[in-house]
Amino acid sequence: MKLHPVLREPVVPSDANDEGADDQKRAKEPTTLSISKYRLDPNSMKVMFKVLETCPHIQTLKLQNNGFTISLFNELITYICADNCPIINLFLDWNPIYTDDFKAGDTNAAIGNEFYVPGEEDPNPWAKLIESNKKLQVLFLRASGLKDSDLSSICSVLKNNGTIKVLDISSNYDLTTASLGEICEVLQVNRSIEYLGLSKLNLENEDILPMLDLFGRFPFPEDQVEN
Repeated sequence: MKLHPVLREPVVPSDANDEGADDQKRAKEPTTLSISKYRLDPNSMKVMFKVLETCPHIQTLKLQNNGFTISLFNELITYICADNCPIINLFLDWNPIYTDDFKAGDTNAAIGNEFYVPGEEDPNPWAKLIESNKKLQVLFLRASGLKDSDLSSICSVLKNNGTIKVLDISSNYDLTTASLGEICEVLQVNRSIEYLGLSKLNLENEDILPMLDLFGRFPFPEDQVEN
C-alpha cells in the first residue's frame, strides 16, 4: 500500500556522513492525523488504521463530527485497542453515537437518526473504550452527547485506570451536577489524571469546591521533581 504524501514526508537523499540527517527526517514526520466532518464507514476506518500501523510516529488521532453509529464505534474500539495501534492521544469531539439506523442524504445529518442508548445488559461504549485500552493518555469527549449514565460508567472504570492523564468532557450539556459528583470519587483514588476539562457544563461554586479540595491531595514524588 502506497501512503498518501501527507502521512509521510518524502525521503530526500543526504550526505551519508551527515549525523543529523536522521534527526531532521524524524522532525519532519507528522504526529497528528485529523479527520473532521467526514462521515466514516467500516471500509474507510479499516483503511485508516491499516495506514496507521505503518506510521508509528502518528500518535494523535482527531476525529470530529464523523457520525459514528454504535457498530462503527465498536469497530473503532477494536482498532484503537490493538497492540500495533500507535495512538495514545484520542480526540472524539462532536461525536454523539447513533443507532445503526442512519439515513444518508439528508441536509441535516441528525434528522431521522436516534442517539444510541445502551440496554441494561449492554456495555457502555465510552467506558468500554477506556477499559479496553491500556495506552491512551489523552482523551477528549467534548460535545459528544454524554448522559449521566455515560459519565457514571466512565467514572467507574477510571477508578482502576492508570494511563489516562488528560480527560475533557466539556460541552456535554445533558450532564447534570448530580452525576458530576462521581468525578470526586474518581479523584479520591486515581493518581494518573493531571488535567480535567469541565468547561460549559453550567457548574456552580458548590459543584466545583469539592473537586478543588481533592486537587493536589497526593504530593508529587520528590525524586521526579528534577525530571
